[in-house]
Amino acid sequence: MDFESYKIPEFFLQKSIESLNELTSFFKGYRHVKDSIAVLFNDIAEDLDVTESSATISFALAAFNSVVKSISSQNLLIAKKIDTKFIEALELFKESFSLHHYSLIEKGKKAAHKLTKARENVYKMRNEYLKAHTKQEKAEIMLNLEHEKKRMELAALNAKEMKTHAEVANENYFASLAEERKQWTEYDIVRRDISNSLKANEESRLIFIKGMIEKFAKTEQQHAQFLNKLAENVSQSLSEISIKDDLNNFEKDCLGSLKEVPREEWITYEGWKAQMKEKGQDPLSIEDSYISSNIPYEPMQDNVAIIKSKLYAIIPRERKKSADFYTCDDSPMLQASPFDDNGNDPINEIIRSPEGRIMFCEILETRKYSAFIEPYNIVTLSTIVNSVLENLNPEIDSDIVAFYKIVILSHNFYTLDGARSYLFKFLANDKFQDRKIWSKTIDRAINSKIITENENFHRNKKKLRRTKKKWDPYYKKFSIKTVEKSSASQILNEFIFYMINLNTDCDIATNLIMEAAKKSGLEKKKVLSILYELHGLKPGFTISERGYAKSIKERTTERAIWGENMFIGLTLDFLTKNDYFTLLEVCKSWNIILKAQIYKKALLEDKIYPVRKLAWKSLLYHPRRKYSEVLEHLHSNRNSIKELEDVISMDMLRTYSGNSRVNSDIVKQILRAYACYRIDIGYCQGMNYIAGTLYSVFQDEETTFWCLDEMIRNMKMEDLYSQDLPKLKYFFFSLDRLISLISPDTHLVFNSETINSSHYSSSWFITIFAGLLNQRPALLLQLWDQFLYKGWKIILKASILIIEKIKPLILNKKFEEIMTIMMSISFPTFQPEVFNEKFINDMMKIKVTNRMLIQLRKEFESIQEFVDSF
Repeated sequence: MDFESYKIPEFFLQKSIESLNELTSFFKGYRHVKDSIAVLFNDIAEDLDVTESSATISFALAAFNSVVKSISSQNLLIAKKIDTKFIEALELFKESFSLHHYSLIEKGKKAAHKLTKARENVYKMRNEYLKAHTKQEKAEIMLNLEHEKKRMELAALNAKEMKTHAEVANENYFASLAEERKQWTEYDIVRRDISNSLKANEESRLIFIKGMIEKFAKTEQQHAQFLNKLAENVSQSLSEISIKDDLNNFEKDCLGSLKEVPREEWITYEGWKAQMKEKGQDPLSIEDSYISSNIPYEPMQDNVAIIKSKLYAIIPRERKKSADFYTCDDSPMLQASPFDDNGNDPINEIIRSPEGRIMFCEILETRKYSAFIEPYNIVTLSTIVNSVLENLNPEIDSDIVAFYKIVILSHNFYTLDGARSYLFKFLANDKFQDRKIWSKTIDRAINSKIITENENFHRNKKKLRRTKKKWDPYYKKFSIKTVEKSSASQILNEFIFYMINLNTDCDIATNLIMEAAKKSGLEKKKVLSILYELHGLKPGFTISERGYAKSIKERTTERAIWGENMFIGLTLDFLTKNDYFTLLEVCKSWNIILKAQIYKKALLEDKIYPVRKLAWKSLLYHPRRKYSEVLEHLHSNRNSIKELEDVISMDMLRTYSGNSRVNSDIVKQILRAYACYRIDIGYCQGMNYIAGTLYSVFQDEETTFWCLDEMIRNMKMEDLYSQDLPKLKYFFFSLDRLISLISPDTHLVFNSETINSSHYSSSWFITIFAGLLNQRPALLLQLWDQFLYKGWKIILKASILIIEKIKPLILNKKFEEIMTIMMSISFPTFQPEVFNEKFINDMMKIKVTNRMLIQLRKEFESIQEFVDSF
């Protein structure tokens, strides 16, 4: 059964609930408005002074005050009515509506699942029925061919046995078919019931929404009538005001008693301070105390106040949520001038001392949660930080702490200038090339991590003993040596990003990693992984010059392919797709010589996809023994792969369940046989996609098995599935380096957010994109066409194209947002669409040459040689 059909009702349910949510949000917003109006009018009424010397004005103001209070009360009443009669009703209806809708869909899915199981059983019984009758017929034929009495008796017994099996299979087949009819009838009844119920449920939603809107309109109409009545009362009160009489009383009672008095001149505080300075007096010395006796407050030191004043002005605490609008704090401290009387910035004097430098870094750290800085302010901040760096002394412990804080915080503060630009981009200082300060900083970071982990262990250990809970295996294996290694590994993995982003020389960074790894006793394979990542993060690389002309290289390649038959091969470029297949029929030797290249031309250039099966088979089908012998070896050594059985079954259930092009049982058999045949490789997750894709093309168990074997051998995929994954690490390294060359702005974003290709691309290489494109088989097979003929550079090209297509989406994003995007690219609703009809053509335009890969392989291997010689 097609369970996809239930996604449409689920989609409509989602849209219906969104509609109800939007209506609920509207009424909540409207209630908020009414509450706000009620509070506002109540405050106005309280502030309106109705005690007036004019009797008629006093009466009118009292009437007006009463109107304002009435409006406040009316709005408060409407807000309560909206809450009870609209919002609560909507919430209750939404819960009931969605629960009923979901239950109907789940009921349909269960019925469909039963029918699917019944049909699978029918197919199984049908196959057994056909096989049993075939065996019976063959047994009867053999009986008729026998002439010896003893052999005839045995053949008769065998024919009788086969007939019994056929009868049993016949009964099982009819029984399964009867069960399928029963399940089909039940499903059809359920489907009709669900359709009617869903329709009724949707009708109730529409009626409910209509009723809500009508009730709201009626409420507003009543409110308008109330306001009209209040307006009439105000008009009546205004008509009773007598301005002439009130003015006469004012002149009589008030103006007659006025006498002339001298004017008092206004003097500003700044003006007063200037007068005091002219007299030679310090205005601030007049009042020594500015702290309330009731508050136990101690004023901050002058240096702290200066640093805070400067940093708080550069990095405001509060802003609007939108990244396009920012507002700063209005605190008086931020309004103070950061300069002294001579126009110098006093912060420069403060950071000359170690105490001032660590004080600056600690205060800067307090603003790390207000990470965004305006572009002109981040330049100012970078100038100060560069000054701090200039004054650092590696021999002073507090300066090592300050340097560590600067490294961390330079990856925290950022500005938006087209893309997200972090503080480290604005820093340029020789201290980032100082091995001594980096070495001490890394040691401090590792030691700090070790102390934290040790404290956490003992704290959790006490907690587990107190609660008497089962011990986690981590705590049983805990040791200081293990913590030192794990802490060093984590810190070094962080620092490779810091050093690359701060433009530390790669050789310096490499030596620092090696020294720290040696001190912590890190295993060689872990050190190699860290160094691969470090060198993969480097910005673009220079491609070495060609050793010979392109034309000479092409002729050399052609000679290697054709040899003495080059005159035949070169004619292919001048033949049409209707002509070159006829060459295969000229003679057997021409067929052998031309077959591979004709298939390649037909498949890659002329897009003749029906030839794919023949093309792939000519490349991959090279049996090394009889497949029956492989299966016999599997059956006799089943225990050797017993622990892999469940893993293979679960992987196939997860990836190809319900796929009409891939028979899960056959592919499982292929994977079991291969795990037993290549015991050195066994089975690794991802092989199920490789075997499934091959089977979808060949539709034959034996062919798929030997093509899987040849593909793993030919493409050197053994290292892709070995324990330490050396080939996968090479691919990560190559992809990072190629991104730095082809898309440097994306490379900068990834480095800024501590992302490398191992975070998102492992399945691309392990499954050759079969995992990502499982639901797009046509595109996947076209990608494999290119891969099988041109090798791993095709997978690197496809990876880079994906990165290029999503680049506009990730330029201003943080780590979590980028990873969410990377995990969503295969979704049908993802925009812009990555895997469209132009994907293969666009991929082939990405420049990744064999020369590049050779150069990257040399870089990769040179890292290993360096570690071996260190």
